[in-house]
Amino acid sequence: QEFFMIKLLSYVTLMSIILSGGAVADEVNGKWGTMDLYGFAEVGMATSDINLNSSSVTSGSYTYTETVDKTGTMTKLGIGMSLAESMAVEAYVGQLTGFSNTATLTATNAVIGGYTLNGSLTGVEAIEADLQGVSLIFSGGTRFANDNKISYFGRVGFVNIDLVDTVTFSGTGTVDGTAVSTTAAVTTFKESGTTPTLGAGISYATQANLLFSAAVDYIPNVGGTYVAKSNITSVTLSMSVKF
Repeated sequence: QEFFMIKLLSYVTLMSIILSGGAVADEVNGKWGTMDLYGFAEVGMATSDINLNSSSVTSGSYTYTETVDKTGTMTKLGIGMSLAESMAVEAYVGQLTGFSNTATLTATNAVIGGYTLNGSLTGVEAIEADLQGVSLIFSGGTRFANDNKISYFGRVGFVNIDLVDTVTFSGTGTVDGTAVSTTAAVTTFKESGTTPTLGAGISYATQANLLFSAAVDYIPNVGGTYVAKSNITSVTLSMSVKF
């Protein structure tokens, strides 16, 4: 059985994670032609459609309240290669931070997930994720008289998510008879998985070999082992430069 915090708190899924790096590549290939190498940096926010479910108590009693932060920050660095006038491929690494779930629990010999809890406890779950992804970008656009260009693009790819889920308790109470420590995590869960990504956006390429992009991305079926499975939507801004 899963640790009760996995059921109570862990439902803030690693949201995460968004593969929006492709936006930059998209316009770049349309602007710079074929076989051009470029680098990009990206930042944005991601939200999850996670639904919270209560854990069941098999004996004793407890009450709890939860506060979930479903919005986090995504940062990403990557490189891309334009393969044709309207196609590019990108590879990137990134990080997702800022997601958390806080639960306040008052328990009297409550057995949850095989653990016996007593006292008034506050559990905080912090979720971070490392990302490694690849995406293929398809684009089209309009070039202006000054050689600047506005482009639209779509992208598909895969992202590997390394999730670290850390749960810490504070307050007055015990877990299986052991006093709660406020100085160390009670437990840390790790899980990895690969999921597809879909996205679309617009970008603006300048004559100075710079590309600015805005994109919306969707990542389905994130999590599922220690955190509840959810779908992630992100909005990001990025800048790309040709090498």
